[in-house]
Amino acid sequence: MKRKIIITIVSLAVTVIAFVSYKALTWEHYSKALLPDTATDIREHRTDSFPSDFLDCMIARITEDEYEAYVQKLNSVSTWNIPLESKPGVDFTGFTDVPNWWKPPSSNRTTKFREQGSTVEITTFQDGVLYYMTWDT
Repeated sequence: MKRKIIITIVSLAVTVIAFVSYKALTWEHYSKALLPDTATDIREHRTDSFPSDFLDCMIARITEDEYEAYVQKLNSVSTWNIPLESKPGVDFTGFTDVPNWWKPPSSNRTTKFREQGSTVEITTFQDGVLYYMTWDT
């Protein structure tokens, strides 16, 4: 009886660890996997961060046409009719645990967003650089 309980607990633990690892890898590489093969100078950062449960940010050098195709793949086609800075909680600012290279521009005509449940994604493009950020609210 004791052995059966131990085997059940170990099996459950392995299943949970496998699931959590799969989810972490899926989220971490999702945005990068959609980049075109021609993307260069790719930088990624992922962290568990306050005020969100997680924070991913990425930059990559691509063309504007590639950027438009990228946001279509992400299904991030919505735009704000007003600057993102005036929409509290849905912009690139306010996060403290970002790398030194993360310096996104203010929202512009290319800025797109998508909300899915409690997850927010924002992309923008300026001077040949894609800026991508996602976090859980």
